[in-house]
Amino acid sequence: MEARLDRSFDFSVLFDEYRDEARQQLDLLDGALLTLERAGALAEEERAALLRAMHTLKGNSGMLGLAPLHDIVHRIEDVFRFAP
Repeated sequence: MEARLDRSFDFSVLFDEYRDEARQQLDLLDGALLTLERAGALAEEERAALLRAMHTLKGNSGMLGLAPLHDIVHRIEDVFRFAP
């Protein structure tokens, strides 16, 4: 008996999941930018959470072939990683 691979895949479900998660990660970025504007710095745990969120958004964007977004998020990630 030959195994058959189901090649049907609903890409829209994956994209909806990506969009929802990206929205949460961008909300975190927005909050961090507001904190920076108000306080001038981020607490180390806020910075670490932001870096994790940006890293995830970057990776997810790359997996979906969204190269321009991947590149932008990579730059944002670098800014926060190497900021004093």
